[in-house]
Amino acid sequence: MRSGAGTRDWVSYDDVVAAYDSALGRNAYLRLAEDVVAVLGLPRGGVVLDVGCGTGAATSFAQTAVGPPGLAVGLDVSLAMLRHARAKGLNRMVAGALPGLPFRSATFDGVAASLVVSHVEAHEAAFRDMARVLKPGGRLGVTAWTSIRRDARSARLGASAVLRDVATRFVSPESLARAYAAAVPREDWFAQRRHLTAAFASGGLERVNIREGRYAASLSTEEYFVMMSSMALGRFLRYELGAEGWREFEERAIGELRARIGERVEYMAPAYLAVGRRPFR
Repeated sequence: MRSGAGTRDWVSYDDVVAAYDSALGRNAYLRLAEDVVAVLGLPRGGVVLDVGCGTGAATSFAQTAVGPPGLAVGLDVSLAMLRHARAKGLNRMVAGALPGLPFRSATFDGVAASLVVSHVEAHEAAFRDMARVLKPGGRLGVTAWTSIRRDARSARLGASAVLRDVATRFVSPESLARAYAAAVPREDWFAQRRHLTAAFASGGLERVNIREGRYAASLSTEEYFVMMSSMALGRFLRYELGAEGWREFEERAIGELRARIGERVEYMAPAYLAVGRRPFR
């Protein structure tokens, strides 16, 4: 186990870009990105910002929505993610963090933040900042997972429980809890609709609409493990265990998934899709 345990080095997505793009680019994540752009109602020729763009899924949908006359900008704190997005032909990529968006006020017709706000501890400042860069009448679209852990029927819950069970043979449950809190400090908080509503209100946004959708996912056991390896659990364990320990965890985890779940992991992932408007006044 590394002596650096407890540092935030592993929180970055820089070392898992390929896994993130190959696994998360399919299934629920891609459809969430498409839906959050759709609710913005972007004008042809408009200007849109994708906050926490990752490898550019929502940015790509946004560029299609505004067309060649328009401009879709992707922003992410990870330079590796931005390089990957640029390699796919998305040229308007900007390094930056939320809050602290490096744009003038009233710049964008729409702002999208898909599965991003759970990563931000200072959520009120984040919503104020996203509202700030919107033009009057512009829309903010946000997605967040709902309380999926409470859905006892969820196959995803079963598969993730298997991985957590195997993980606790390598690190303590307390270490895993601290890791989740460091990586996604607001995930459980935003799983409650009233908190998402309050966050929009803190940004001064109006006409807020929040609906819950269920997104089907179907992955092979190996694909599911690759997807999870790019998330908080996988990034933390890869850092904590080192190369040899990670290989042992991977072997045991995939074996347990096959034994207890099967060759495929299929589930319905519930997520909030929320949109609000910056007032004209």
